[in-house]
Amino acid sequence: MNYIVFKLLGLNFVIEAIVMPAVRFIFRFRKMGIFFSYFPALNRIVQDIKWRDLKTFKKLDCIAEREKFKETVKEAVKSSLAAINKANIKRDKVIIRTNRFVHSIMEELRQEGVLEFEKVRKYKTKRQVSEKLQLVSTAKVYKYLLNKKFWQWILRKEEICVYEIHLPPIEVETSC
Repeated sequence: MNYIVFKLLGLNFVIEAIVMPAVRFIFRFRKMGIFFSYFPALNRIVQDIKWRDLKTFKKLDCIAEREKFKETVKEAVKSSLAAINKANIKRDKVIIRTNRFVHSIMEELRQEGVLEFEKVRKYKTKRQVSEKLQLVSTAKVYKYLLNKKFWQWILRKEEICVYEIHLPPIEVETSC
C-alpha cells in the first residue's frame, strides 16, 4: 500500500529508475525478456520491469483501453516466459511465484511445447498493488482516483501459486 503513496507523490520514479537498477546490479539479476529477471542467489524468476520498458504500458489507458492493455501485457509476459528457456541457466529447474493471469499464459506455452512446469504449492491470496500500479502512469492514477472499477482492479486479491519451470539441459560444446 505504500506504493500507492509513492505513486501519488510521483516518487515511484526513484524506486523504478534508481533503486531497482542498483538492486539488479548488486544481486546480479539477469533479465529474461521485458517482464522477468532471474535471481541466481535464490534460483527464482521475479517480476522486474526496467524503467524504459514501462513506457510501453504507461502509454495505454488501463481502463478505457482495457483489452489492448491486457493484450500488450500478455504478449510481453509470453515473450519473457519463452526467454527463460533460452537463458542458459545452469539449473534443471527454476522457481516462479505468480498469479492466475501469468499462469494462463504459462499454460498456453505448455500447449505450444515451449515451457514445461509443475505447480509446487498454493502460496496465498494477496493484493498485488505495486505490481499493477507499476504498469500504470501517475497521470492515469490521478485520472481514475475516484473510479470504482480502477480500484477494484488494483486492490483485487489474487491467488498466488509457486511453480517449478523445468529447463532444457544446456548443450555443452565438446571439441574433438
